[in-house]
Amino acid sequence: MTAREQEEYSALRATIRERGTTRVWVFLVGLVAWGALTVATAALASTPVAVLLPLLILAAAFEAVLALHVGVERIGRYLQVFYEDQDEDADHGLRRSVLDTREHSARGPSERERASEASGGGAPRAVNNVASASGAGVGHRASKKWEHAAMSFGRPAGAVATDALFSIPFLIAALFNFAPVLVTNPIGVELIFVGGAHALFVLRVIVARVAAARQRAIDLERFQQLKAGPR
Repeated sequence: MTAREQEEYSALRATIRERGTTRVWVFLVGLVAWGALTVATAALASTPVAVLLPLLILAAAFEAVLALHVGVERIGRYLQVFYEDQDEDADHGLRRSVLDTREHSARGPSERERASEASGGGAPRAVNNVASASGAGVGHRASKKWEHAAMSFGRPAGAVATDALFSIPFLIAALFNFAPVLVTNPIGVELIFVGGAHALFVLRVIVARVAAARQRAIDLERFQQLKAGPR
């Protein structure tokens, strides 16, 4: 790995960490802002259309959470394909070099001397280089398998399930946001307009959750295509 690649890898890992933390804070701040605005709207406004303003805040918070989650997952798949897969190839080459070295060591003294003379006396140096590479490289590469492990881990039976998009709290908030409309005796047009806006938000949350479940596989396939060559 070159110095530039190491810098890029470190920066992208830091981006994943920072965006993951930011996503939680965006959700919390957005929910608090929505709650405060909902209470103010219920106390000061008397028209059903007034609940659309808290709904807008709720939708904005969800879109921010979704954008952060999608970005983190996409960066993770990039690292998996362009860095961790590259390390798999390097591991294969290193293992092959170690096997060649062991085969060389198993030869008799005369055979090793003839091999050394044929290679210009460089065999011992090559052995040392392989040994140092195996000692210095294995630990470094072992610390770069998180994306592979995270994707392969999946959701074991009995494990606690988490929702990266906080879709359940957003859906519950949408239900609470619509509740004041029902107590203001809305006319048919208001009920259809305001109810339709809430239905669109609920649909958006459900569709985004389904799409997020497939995102890792889709992004992984696309980055593998990019690595193989332009399409």
